[in-house]
Amino acid sequence: TDAVCGWLRMHDQTANPQTNIWVRVESGASLTCAGWGEDDTAGLNVGMSDEALLSLDGGDLYATNVVIGYEAAGSGIVSNNGGRMDVRWIHVGNSGMGRLDNNGTVKVSDSVVIGRKQAATGVFTISGGKTTVGNYLLVGHAGNGELFANAGFSTRYLVVGCSSNGVGVATLAGSGATGSVSEACYVGGRHLSDEETGSGV
Repeated sequence: TDAVCGWLRMHDQTANPQTNIWVRVESGASLTCAGWGEDDTAGLNVGMSDEALLSLDGGDLYATNVVIGYEAAGSGIVSNNGGRMDVRWIHVGNSGMGRLDNNGTVKVSDSVVIGRKQAATGVFTISGGKTTVGNYLLVGHAGNGELFANAGFSTRYLVVGCSSNGVGVATLAGSGATGSVSEACYVGGRHLSDEETGSGV
């Protein structure tokens, strides 16, 4: 079964929010969130102000933007188990806590930001499959970001610790953990034209 929407926000708006909102996309099915815009809420939000889980169990996700852990109280997990994600950009830990686990295919045409805003926490784990980022892979933008790779990935720019508040850690472990960076890699370096530097390992 395929589902198509403009925007999907995975959170509970009731007076007494419940946790563990779960969406599962199985093999042969797809979820498309085609909302367009520069705003963080466009596309797919996993864990806006509470807890949410999106599981790709062989299914496909197509979206303009994906935000995991949108607000400070939000906590979101996206788990890709043999599925495919084809998106424009991803924020893993926007203001809250976000986690992205990939053991499938992740194709990002623009950028991935891990730990976007101050006090946010984001973790991106690559345990298998294929991960391709067309522009920037930012680990610790203004918050705390961690990248753990046990498998290969490719990106145009890798920046670990982007701004004065950003703390980033990138760990590559195992014989298959290779990072292909086509342009430049900055550790404790600047993001785009910013002159501020962060802390990176």
